Amino acid sequence: MTRDEILGASSMPLASPSYPKGPFRFINREYLLIHYETDPDALRALLPEPLEPDGNDVFFEWMKMPDSTGLAITRKAVAGLQRCMMG
Repeated sequence: MTRDEILGASSMPLASPSYPKGPFRFINREYLLIHYETDPDALRALLPEPLEPDGNDVFFEWMKMPDSTGLAITRKAVAGLQRCMMG
């Protein structure tokens, strides 16, 4: 198998992909996005070296995608930070 075949695959495992190749159409999506500031020391303690937070902005997102072509009904929750840099 070539590098291009691997990079061109839609998902893993290659012999039985977990979802089809796109493009996908997402309709009726619902979001709730909360953006807030947190304790910089607590944020720094969560990041592996050599990453450093660039500020103290974080977010939490809930998403519901009930109607997506080629995919099942999907719900997800994600936490993240706005920026980080190499220390």
